Amino acid sequence: MGVSFDNLVWLFSKGGFIMYLLALISVISIAIIFERIVFYHFSCRINKNFVDKCTNYISNRMYNEAIVECNNDKSIMSDVVLCCATGVNEGKLKNSIEKEVENKCNNYSMKLSNGLNYLSMIASIAPMLGFLGTITGLIRSFIEMSNVEDNITPKILAGGLYEAMITTAAGLVISIIVDVAFRLLSIKKNKMLSQVEDMSNKIIDLLNKILPQGSI
Repeated sequence: MGVSFDNLVWLFSKGGFIMYLLALISVISIAIIFERIVFYHFSCRINKNFVDKCTNYISNRMYNEAIVECNNDKSIMSDVVLCCATGVNEGKLKNSIEKEVENKCNNYSMKLSNGLNYLSMIASIAPMLGFLGTITGLIRSFIEMSNVEDNITPKILAGGLYEAMITTAAGLVISIIVDVAFRLLSIKKNKMLSQVEDMSNKIIDLLNKILPQGSI
């Protein structure tokens, strides 16, 4: 038997004010996860054919063709290759071009990591908020017990115990989901970062070939 929407609303209402904090960090987590998935899928794809084509243009000193190819491409490597092709075409020093390529890669490394630290933090905070709900729920139960001189019934304890158990369960569920998402996104980020570094090394090796030591 599945859990209905009404049941979820009822559980949420029994969880006390901590549930609102858990709901808030859940929405933040969903927003970050969705944004990272979209960013990784659309903005960080690496087209190997594009890189091979551009490096072939550069190695044959067809810089304008490489620049046009970069401007038509939307992959994460287009700016790196464009930096190289434009730099060589404009007669920049090799060390200067290499530094620009390195800076581009560092910028992409930071862009790839954006938001992941927040997911890691939320995964740690969620269970603690759940345990805080446990404490507040137990406190509420004891307060209600103290207000009753005799004939303490399970119903009197139920409200606080509901809050204690529901918030703990919610905090753990949120933590598990967010932690799994964080780890999967981190794997994806590291894989893409490794690809960018490999492609950047390929670009730098190409610079060493077309710009001998002491050349422009």
